[in-house]
Amino acid sequence: MNSAPGSRSPGRTAASDRLVRWAPGLATLVNYRASWLTNDLLTGLVGAVAISLLLFVAPDLLRSLPGAALAAVVIAACLSFADVPAMFALYRLRRVEFALSLTSFVGVAFVGVIEGIFITIGLAMLVLVWNAWHPHFALLARVDGTKGYHDVLRH
Repeated sequence: MNSAPGSRSPGRTAASDRLVRWAPGLATLVNYRASWLTNDLLTGLVGAVAISLLLFVAPDLLRSLPGAALAAVVIAACLSFADVPAMFALYRLRRVEFALSLTSFVGVAFVGVIEGIFITIGLAMLVLVWNAWHPHFALLARVDGTKGYHDVLRH
């Protein structure tokens, strides 16, 4: 992983190296601090197993937790999925896909998870059929000052 012996990435220490070698799945905090293991599949698996064990072995620990606190955890997890800059880019580049994405979000949020997904899949199938029946075509011609053939409507 390292280019030279003894060199370390930012955030890595000798202790973190030993922890990762000894128990790679238990190094969640180290993975968060060191960017070289942030997206490790094993880390996600260990987190899922730990949460599952908590829910199955000690469910009484979460009984007195208020519903609002659990809702806050779920909302925080969902906000991490939202990629607002990517949505703006999608709006600029592909408006139909942006509309499908927004429809999916609104359908899941206000109608229900299964119903919202089915609505989005149905609309996506309609978009697929529309695009198949109306393929993109271009009238190509040589444009002065450029190499090759280009779409006449764009130049």
